[in-house]
Amino acid sequence: MVILKTQNKSWGFWGTASDHIESKKEMQAFWDKTAEIIQLKGLTPQQTLGLMDSRWGRHIADEFAEELSTNLETFAETFKRQMSTIRLIKEYRYYVDPKAFSDVNPRAYENFAKDLTKLCKIYGVTIKSIGGVVIHSQDEMKRLIAALMCLMSSKKWRNIMPKYPDITVKLVGADGNAFNILGICLREMRKAGLSHEERDAFQAEATSGNYDHLLATCMEWFNVE
Repeated sequence: MVILKTQNKSWGFWGTASDHIESKKEMQAFWDKTAEIIQLKGLTPQQTLGLMDSRWGRHIADEFAEELSTNLETFAETFKRQMSTIRLIKEYRYYVDPKAFSDVNPRAYENFAKDLTKLCKIYGVTIKSIGGVVIHSQDEMKRLIAALMCLMSSKKWRNIMPKYPDITVKLVGADGNAFNILGICLREMRKAGLSHEERDAFQAEATSGNYDHLLATCMEWFNVE
C-alpha cells in the first residue's frame, strides 16, 4: 500500500494530531495508520492525502483527541470503527472536491425526494432546506403520512423499497474494501436462504461497475445500516 507523505505539517491532520499525541516522534506512525485505514475504506492515496491535509484533518484530529492522546492502537481501533466509507465520501466532497465520486445513492431516491417535496407543499407540510421536515402538530404529522401514502401508492414509486428489505447488511463501520462489502452481502443472502442463482445475480450486478455502483446496488437490494 502506498502512503503519501503530508504536504502540510503545520496544519491539517498532522499539525493538529501532533498537539494531541504524547510523543512527536510517533506522529509518522499515526499518520501512516490513519492513511491506511482511509485507503482500506476505498479512497486512493492522492484522495487520502488531500483529505488529511485539508480542514477535515484538523477537525478529525480534534474529534479523536482523547484516543490520540492514549496510544496508537486505541486511536486506530476507534477511528476504523467509526469512519465508514459513506462518511468519508461525503466529507471528501465537502472538504476537498464536491464533484468527486458518482452518487452513492440510487438516482431513484433523489427523484423520490423531489416528488415528496412537491407533495408536502400540496399537503401543507413544512420542509426546511436544512433540517428536513418540520412537524408542528399531530395534524401536520397526519398530512405528512397522507403525502407519503399517496406517493407510495403510485405505480412510479411502488418499487422504491429495496428488493429484500428484510435483509439488513451492516456496512457502517465495516471495512470499506469492495471485496469485504460484497462478502458481507453474500453472507447475509445465504443466511436468508436465497438461492445460489439469486446470489450470483446480485454479485454480477454489484461487480458490473465501479465502487460507487457496488454501494448503490447494495442499497437497492438490501436494508443498509
